[in-house]
Amino acid sequence: ADDLLARAGPSGANAGEALTGAIVSARKEFSKQASGLYAGVDALAGGKPIIPTRLVKDALDDIAKNLPTDAAGNKIYPSQEVRQFIEKYKDLAEYQTTTQMQQLRTAFREAGESNTLVPGLDAKRARDLAKSVNKAFDDAVSWPEKEVVSALRNADAFYKAGIRKFDLPVVSAITRDASYTGRIDPELVVEHIIKPNRITRVNQ
Repeated sequence: ADDLLARAGPSGANAGEALTGAIVSARKEFSKQASGLYAGVDALAGGKPIIPTRLVKDALDDIAKNLPTDAAGNKIYPSQEVRQFIEKYKDLAEYQTTTQMQQLRTAFREAGESNTLVPGLDAKRARDLAKSVNKAFDDAVSWPEKEVVSALRNADAFYKAGIRKFDLPVVSAITRDASYTGRIDPELVVEHIIKPNRITRVNQ
């Protein structure tokens, strides 16, 4: 919090840009560190895919199975983008590397953060998909090589602890890509964070 306030400066000039830059940089550094840890797991596993995808495919099936059907019995998707999204991932291989699964988790998280990325896919469904990846990582602890399992647990613990900070709505909106809806413009960051009685948000 003190670091963010210091970057804003006593006058608050350019505070939005400074805060946005600091938060985005922290998000990128966190992603880099997490990716490095997962790459280390894959190296220990000899590049073998060790994360089961059954739960992810089940979550994808859940989205489609309750959709209404037309007269011919075909599923009626909320949008063409949702159809393409499901078809893109429904035939996942039985196992993926940790790096591949991390990419899936990121794709699902981003789909839940912006309704323009996959129009028609509601945020809850996207979150359920991301949670299915979390559970898939947990399932990989049955891998027989203890060194691999230990590295995976450490990597996933680091990811889960760190991503919570960026899952906060105001932080997520700041780090969101400019092309997605819901992003907070740098000029408005001060309105959302550095205002009287907003010190809790600064601390977050």
